[in-house]
Order: sequence, then C-alpha cells, then structure tokens
Amino acid sequence: MPPQLPSSEPTITKQLGLEDEFVSRIAYRQVLHELFQKENWVKPLSVAESAVPTNLDVQVSEPQPKQAKPLQTLLEEIKVDRHVKQQSDVLKHKEKMTRLDRFNDCMESMAQSFSIIAAGNKAKLDRDS
Repeated sequence: MPPQLPSSEPTITKQLGLEDEFVSRIAYRQVLHELFQKENWVKPLSVAESAVPTNLDVQVSEPQPKQAKPLQTLLEEIKVDRHVKQQSDVLKHKEKMTRLDRFNDCMESMAQSFSIIAAGNKAKLDRDS
C-alpha cells in the first residue's frame, strides 16, 4: 500500500471533493485482489508448449487460376459498356433540356401575364385620375 499522508495535510482528492470516490475505488480493487489473487480472472485460450508435434501433415490446395479472357473479348466488352453509357448520357441530356424548355415556357407565360396585369392596372389608374 502507498504511504499514508498525515491527516493535517490536505490531499488533492480532498481539495477536489473526490475523496469518497477515491476511497471507494481503492476498496473495490482490494476486494477484487482478495478474490482473484489465487486464480486468474480469465483462463487463457491457448498455452505455448514445447511438446508440439513437428510432423504436421498439412495439405495446402492452391487456388484455381481464373480463366483469362482473350484481349479482343475484353476490348469488345469495354467498347459496348462505353457505348451504352454514352447512349444513357445522351438520353439524360435530352430529358434535362426538355425540362428546361418547359420551365422557360412557363416563365415566359408568367412574364406575359404580369405585363398584361400591369397594363390593366395602369389603365385603371389613368381612368381614375
């Protein structure tokens, strides 16, 4: 056990108000030490021994090599994939442009409606004055 300080000197735990917590931790560890000082808490899963057999008959099977595709077949697949992606991109672009055209038409019709409303309000104001 660590040496005890005289009670007249304030300890850090007393200054911080942690003395009770510190004492309870020490008591907890002492109880655990008394319980487990003779036996391990957990039994080891394996122990290294010198009596390991030296003639291990282990057969390692080598993995089968993958069938290599001919270079021409691989190039054709890449070409087809690129063509499909290009067609998909063109289709997406056309759809986007259609949406933008419809949005532009809506904005133009709104602008025309606002100009008609503004002209009507101006004419009404001119009549009233």
